[in-house]
Amino acid sequence: SMSADSTDSSADDAPFRVLGVCGGIGSGKSTACKLLVKEGNCLAHLDADSMAHSVYAPGSQAVQDVVAEFGSDIVKNNPEQNESNAGMEIDRKKLGAIVFADRSAMAKLEKIVWPHVKTLIIEQINNLRAE
Repeated sequence: SMSADSTDSSADDAPFRVLGVCGGIGSGKSTACKLLVKEGNCLAHLDADSMAHSVYAPGSQAVQDVVAEFGSDIVKNNPEQNESNAGMEIDRKKLGAIVFADRSAMAKLEKIVWPHVKTLIIEQINNLRAE
């Protein structure tokens, strides 16, 4: 539970809580989070979906790991044309066609991507905690 009635302005004494807001598409998660930040004295809103999208940055470790599992057919620009992996980018339509048609493929993708997302979320939380 959250208490908004504390008059102590010392951030060092205040407990640091992380709230997770879950729900289906269009269920009001973003609205609830905006309210929590604006009215509920929450520090920030970290959007796990946005962070999951960001781990797919071209050439990232997550992209390299996904390509290692699903093959270079899912790469937008052919990796053989690029000596480094810096520009390697996932073709999300091609990857989606694979994982949305096969639950085991989706499970493999999640097993690869979510540890990267978890690391990013923990980093963001630690940055907020340090502020």
